[in-house]
Amino acid sequence: MMKIYKELPQLAESVITIGSFDGLHLGHQYLITEAQRMARAKDIPFYLISFEPHPRLILKLNDDFKLLQTWQEKIAHLEQLGVQNLIALPFTEALSQKSAEDFILNDILIPLQPKIVVLGYDHKFGKDRQGSKDTFIALKEKLHLGIEIIQLDEYLIKRAHVSSSIIRNHIQNGSIDQVKKLLGYEYSITGKVIEGKQLGRTLGYPTANILPDDPNKLIPKKGVYSTSIVVNGKRYKAATSIGLNPTVEVRKDESIESYILGFEGDIYGESVCIEFKLFLREEKKFDSIEELIHAMAADVTLVANSE
Repeated sequence: MMKIYKELPQLAESVITIGSFDGLHLGHQYLITEAQRMARAKDIPFYLISFEPHPRLILKLNDDFKLLQTWQEKIAHLEQLGVQNLIALPFTEALSQKSAEDFILNDILIPLQPKIVVLGYDHKFGKDRQGSKDTFIALKEKLHLGIEIIQLDEYLIKRAHVSSSIIRNHIQNGSIDQVKKLLGYEYSITGKVIEGKQLGRTLGYPTANILPDDPNKLIPKKGVYSTSIVVNGKRYKAATSIGLNPTVEVRKDESIESYILGFEGDIYGESVCIEFKLFLREEKKFDSIEELIHAMAADVTLVANSE
């Protein structure tokens, strides 16, 4: 069971890495695995430092910023990666104004006493992102500290970059098949099944209307997807539509609706997890209900025949 520190612990020694780690993609996983390996080799406990909430949600540098992972999803994933100690620093406006030197000295070096600091290839931190590996090295030399500062080479997949921003772009463009290659797992949304207008039922395809748990979670582009949906611990194939249902109603807000193959039952109020596998088609306003039903039948056939 991973131990989560909401305040900085006072340690005798540690191996640390630090970052927002949004999505915990394959580059993040490589960094964490390498840091864990170094900690085991030295028989020193490993601590991962992250921030809650994500700094960009506080700084509002980009008002439409959305998360690849909710905090609870990140915790569950870190546990899967074998991380035993998570320092969850509350990110505030005051913290964002700290100089890089102040942050390193008072939030890392003094309380955590690191023997090894492992950084990602492009890691920047502190006010205006002015801190870097060089800041650590300058403080190490100034204070005559016996610590190792290790910056890993960039993790590449077939010479291609891996980053949270690239993954976001793929999700927003509907390139779901590319997302798994960079994340190492299928992008998912967890939410509760809520009552909708039951329009799908009238068309012969009753759907579960899903409200995401976190309003800051990134929703894929409008369209129809081949997905899996986990209900009460069991996984089903599902055709999932994201959009405004333009053929049958006028909506202002997007909905997420899944037709679950081979499932019958009332799951209102249940928590479900949608795993996105493939973008099937764009959302479209059909000329008739008959055309819509025909398209939905084709969608379901594609999902049924998918792996």
